[in-house]
Formats: sequence, structure tokens, C-alpha cells
Amino acid sequence: MSLDHLRHLSVIYAEDNDFTRLLYAEMLHSITNDLRLADNGETALSLYQNRPCDLLITDLQMPDVDGLQLCQQLRQQNPDLPVVIVSCHDQSDLLLQTANLGVDGYLLKPIELESLTQILLKSAERLFARRKLEQAALYWSKTFDAIPDLVSILDHEYRVLNMNRAAQQHLGLTLQDAVGQDYCGILHPDGQVPGDCARRRHEEGCCMHATEEPVAMLGGYFSVTVTSICDEKGIDIGRVHVARNVTEKTETEIALRYISTHDQLTGIGNRSWFEAEFNRLISSRCWPVSIIATDLDGLKEVNDTFGHGAGDELIIRAAAVLVASCRGDEKIFRVGGDEFIILLPGINEPEALAIVNRIRNKIAHEEETSPCLSMSLGVAVANIPEQLNETLKRADQRMYQDKMHRKTDRSVTCHNQE
Repeated sequence: MSLDHLRHLSVIYAEDNDFTRLLYAEMLHSITNDLRLADNGETALSLYQNRPCDLLITDLQMPDVDGLQLCQQLRQQNPDLPVVIVSCHDQSDLLLQTANLGVDGYLLKPIELESLTQILLKSAERLFARRKLEQAALYWSKTFDAIPDLVSILDHEYRVLNMNRAAQQHLGLTLQDAVGQDYCGILHPDGQVPGDCARRRHEEGCCMHATEEPVAMLGGYFSVTVTSICDEKGIDIGRVHVARNVTEKTETEIALRYISTHDQLTGIGNRSWFEAEFNRLISSRCWPVSIIATDLDGLKEVNDTFGHGAGDELIIRAAAVLVASCRGDEKIFRVGGDEFIILLPGINEPEALAIVNRIRNKIAHEEETSPCLSMSLGVAVANIPEQLNETLKRADQRMYQDKMHRKTDRSVTCHNQE
């Protein structure tokens, strides 16, 4: 630390002796640019109340409020205020009393400039160290609040210790209201904690966890990272929970994924999704696997007679019948213009035939709308992965056999409806 540091310090010098005060004031003016003089302790208190100083220099023996009382009162207001005591040799009893105050330096009269400078530099070291800490804390606070992600400091039981401004604003909570609350309860007030919850991973012994997929919470999607905080002994004492808002990106990805896997006309799975699911079934353990192949009857004639709009409506009606006839885990795909395939993992042949009967019954109970809805269906069952490709071909063949057997009947029925 150099003299330049001292020049910017605000100093109050209290001394009741006019000659001594003016003498040492000349020395102090050469050290600091901000010096205020007090002829007693009461005046020094008044000066401090008007504008606090960075450093106090005081004589011990003064009328009314002496140097010891001055130190005590100012230290009550500012425990970190650097204090230098100026004393005569015969004031040793008062000097002992100042020891409990933790003063930063002592000077015995008469004072030399070099001694005064050195003691002030030493006394100011703690002041500048504290200022650096305060500045670092301010920078940390500003940086913490400038982070756009939701950052929360939690104890080892996931109770809130601190939250940055982004977290407070997004959660609609002040820090005062949030401190001490269970953070999972804040993030998931409906109690629907996601299966990939970072808290569960921590309880399983994982010290750092980032969610593999965005977590649905707070009305959007967030990428979450949770990191352990350890003390100097390596003991886990808390967590840093960081949630990055990826709602816009995730919703775009979901929309693109939906478009890439769903038939735009009917909303059911498309051929790309079928091929992915078919390949996945080969390595699955859900056996047997039944396959229903189905095809719209007379779509070309409908398009030629009524137009492609009517053909599209017929395709939509067919998809709706299939969806209504199956459960949620039974996947339905449109794999061609008028071709559909239903994959039924874990379903045997009698159960698959029951589904076919449900489909036929729903078609039979369709409103008598022209053009009429007619579908050909074929069923085959694979008991092991090696049979899956052959089973798909066999279901397709049986569907065409059904189409040929019913072709004449369909023509008669549609003619009668017209």
C-alpha cells in the first residue's frame, strides 16, 4: 500500500490542545486530502454524524467526551472503523483500556511524520481489505442477479437460502418470502415432480446432475443442473440449482418432432415413426407382437368420382375408427395413401382378432354416409424377434386376401346405398 491510497481517505483528528492539533494537522495535510479537525470528542462525534470518516485519530485525554468514550461510541456505529490513538507517556492507564477496543495503532507524543505515515498505512490496511471484500461481494451480488437463468442456493434439505433476481421474478416470490421454503414445492406446486428429478438423483448419491431432457415446469420447459456445495472438509452442505428457460426451443423441437413422426392429414403415426417403432420392437421384450394390416377399399374410385377432398375425408374417417378401436399403447400408423398398420406389442392372436372385430363393428355402425367406409384387414402374430419381418408380410397378404373376398360384397353394398 502506498501514500496515494491514504490521500483519498477521509480522516477526523480530535485533539483538545490547539497548538498540538495545528502542529499535527500540518503533517496530516501532507498525507491526506480530506482532513477534518475536532477540538474535543463531542465535536468529533458531530463531524462523524454529519459525514462518517474512513479513519479516526484521537487524543485520549479530552474534556467532556474523552478519546476512550469517542472510540467506544464510534465503534458502536462502525465496528470496523480504523482508530489510531495519540497519547502522552503518562496516560498508560487509559492506553490499557483502549486495548479492549481493538484499536489499530498507538502514537506517543511527540510524533514524527515518518512514524505517523507508517502507523496510518498499517491502520488503513484493514480498511482497504474490507473494502475489497465489500467490492467483491457487490460484484458477486450484481453478477448473481445479472444471470438470466434461475439460480437458487439451497441447503442440503432443498430449502431456499438465496435466489437471484431472475428466479424471484419468474417464481413471483421475494427472497424474504422464499427463504426457508422447500424448493421442489415452489417449482412443482401441484406435486407432479418429474421422474428425472435432480433431488432424487442426489439422494441416490449423484453429486452433480443435469436433466437429460427439458423439465416441464412453471408453465414452460427448463434445462436443470444441480451441483453439490461442500465445505472445506468435503461434507455436502447444500446445492446450487440452475434452471435455464428453454421453452421456445423445446416447443419448436416438439413441433418439429411431431411433424416428422405424424401424418399431417390424420394425426396418427406416419411411415417414419412406424419404421422406428418396428425396429425398436425387434430388441424389445414385449412378445408376442401382433400386427394388423388394413387398407381402405375403393379409395381410387372415391377420388375419381367425388374428388380428392372426399378421399381425404374418407381417410380421416378410417383413422378415427382405428383410433377408437384401440388402446393408447396400441400404435396406429398410416404407411401409405390408403394403407394403415397397427402394432400390438404383448398381444396374442385371439386378442388381435378381437380388435379386428371391434374395428369391423365400428365400421358397420358408421353413419350411412356417401362415400361409404369399407376396410380390408389382415392379422399375423410374431412370437420371437426373428419372425417380425415375415409377420408383417403375412399380415399384408391376409389383408389382400380379405380385400379380394369382400370386393364383390362391398360393390353391392355401396350400390344399394347410392
